[in-house]
Amino acid sequence: MKAHRTACCSMLMILIAALVHAAQEVGTVLVLEGKATAAGEDNAVRQLAVKGPVYLKGKIETLEGFKIQMQFKNEWISQGERA
Repeated sequence: MKAHRTACCSMLMILIAALVHAAQEVGTVLVLEGKATAAGEDNAVRQLAVKGPVYLKGKIETLEGFKIQMQFKNEWISQGERA
């Protein structure tokens, strides 16, 4: 029983650590004309979508002719092509 309790506590600690280090959502994509990608701190690249999340320290990239508008707390940002 003691080994089971220790294993459960260890798994809980790992889960808490993962949640603490999870990406922090700071905004939302409002408008997207064309395609845009975001690279996280781990350099994993993902496609952005309307109503999709924007994360802290993410690198947003648009291609030529594409535009994106994002909402952050009390302000919004527009980013044009090749930005």
